[in-house]
Amino acid sequence: MEPALILKNLSLRIGKDLILSDINLTLQPGEITGLVGRSGSGKSMTALAIMALAPQGAEIFGEVLLNGENLLEKPEAEWCDLRGHRIGMVFQEPMTALNPLQTIGAQIAETIFIHSDATKKQALVQANEKLRRVGLPPEEISPDRYPHELSGGQRQRVVIAIAIAMNPKLLICDEPTTALDVTTQAEILALLRRLSRDENIAILLITHDLAVISQMADRIAVIKDGRIVNLAAPEAFFRNGVSEAAQELIATPLRRPPQKKNQQSRFIVEARDVICTYNRPEQSIFSSTPSFRAVDGVSLTIHEGENLGLVGASGCGKSTLARALLGLHPITSGEILIDDASFPVTDKAAMRAARRKIQIVFQDPYSSFNPRHKVGKIIAEPFHLCDQPPIETDQHDRIADVLEGVGLLARDADKYPHEFSGGQRQRIAIARALITDPAVIVLDEATSALDITARNRVLALLQSLSGDRRVSFLFITHDLSVIRDITDRTLVMKSGQIVEEGVTENIFAKPQHAYTQALIAAAPTLKWAPPSNLDASDTSRDHVD
Repeated sequence: MEPALILKNLSLRIGKDLILSDINLTLQPGEITGLVGRSGSGKSMTALAIMALAPQGAEIFGEVLLNGENLLEKPEAEWCDLRGHRIGMVFQEPMTALNPLQTIGAQIAETIFIHSDATKKQALVQANEKLRRVGLPPEEISPDRYPHELSGGQRQRVVIAIAIAMNPKLLICDEPTTALDVTTQAEILALLRRLSRDENIAILLITHDLAVISQMADRIAVIKDGRIVNLAAPEAFFRNGVSEAAQELIATPLRRPPQKKNQQSRFIVEARDVICTYNRPEQSIFSSTPSFRAVDGVSLTIHEGENLGLVGASGCGKSTLARALLGLHPITSGEILIDDASFPVTDKAAMRAARRKIQIVFQDPYSSFNPRHKVGKIIAEPFHLCDQPPIETDQHDRIADVLEGVGLLARDADKYPHEFSGGQRQRIAIARALITDPAVIVLDEATSALDITARNRVLALLQSLSGDRRVSFLFITHDLSVIRDITDRTLVMKSGQIVEEGVTENIFAKPQHAYTQALIAAAPTLKWAPPSNLDASDTSRDHVD
């Protein structure tokens, strides 16, 4: 059988830096090739080079062969026909990959309309079927929604729907499950496996998660410093011992320092019976506007110096609750208190004082930064919340201090966000959140895109900040290993409600609610099994030791 794609000595240079060096891979139809490596190892750059989307100024050498033709020699006009038609790609950051001004249905239909003879009406009908195929049935998630109206996991499904809209022969998936909860992740992985098997699609699965690769890949390639350092079938890769480079990707529990029990510590944040609703699109001019309860009667407390975890499936209301706590989403009913004061309030001075006490680190730090601003200006943004912002000299000192506090250098203030890795950008986001000395920081999937080493460094940093500065953290994540490693208490959220809460150790040792049990059971674990065994009907069984 003819290979779907062949990479021969693929190299990429930016300026004097050699980013990729002699990448050799053969992607076969109906197979999944896993490409794993740490942040900054060259995984995503390999995908961009294949798609001719490398950064401006990059020099690419070698060959990318499709049906015997070197794609690197093709003009951009021919590439516009290839991308989305014969080669599909699922990007790592769905919010930046989607057009915020178009509905999700229109964006999927656009791909179908451009690359086929379908009319716009027919393309929209086909788009609805693609949404259903990735688990977003139109009767539940309207195609007329915009990307910002969806959760991170739902946006990732839309990106996958766009990538498979034309049934391409090659699908490049760059961290396709980083924004997904464990149950949704299992479903998406099963979907990718079916696409590969049933439609004979070659898939290049790029990830830092060895547990995912162990369940999915027919062959595994390890990339380090822009070079392929290991290439083997899963059986040989895992049973004969992984390479030194791959050892860096194996999750190891983070050692938590002994927690000081203080039952008398005051509440920093308190939510009482909070309800948040969204209005659904009107079905007709004669019907009333239907509403949807994204947060349904949630009550929670965060103590001073406490790490609280909030876990649940995509779309369960976690991010909506976070925005409500930050005063960024109106609450329909209920009450939120920040340091015993109602929040939000109409008085501007009181509102600024409250906002200084609660900050957020977003899931995708790069999209939360202004790319035209240097890091120093980005970190200084929250100073507008101060009644008397510090003078320029004091600002420089405080920015330098907070940068060094998160493990960066003071001179990094003069760089731009694109000059940093994903883990470093996450540290910059944490520095910006710390600049006003808040009492509590909300972290919304703050480590989902990081490899194990970078994740542990960020979590260790947050642990030290919690101890040194008495900062409280609300960790909103689908990564159960993060919850287990760093939180004191855990809340489990489903369909807008808290279905279980308690001490983290107890939640994991003896989960009471069936939904909590399902989440823990679906978490991927590192083991090797023939990937052909993976199917939608038994994904949870395949992901458990």
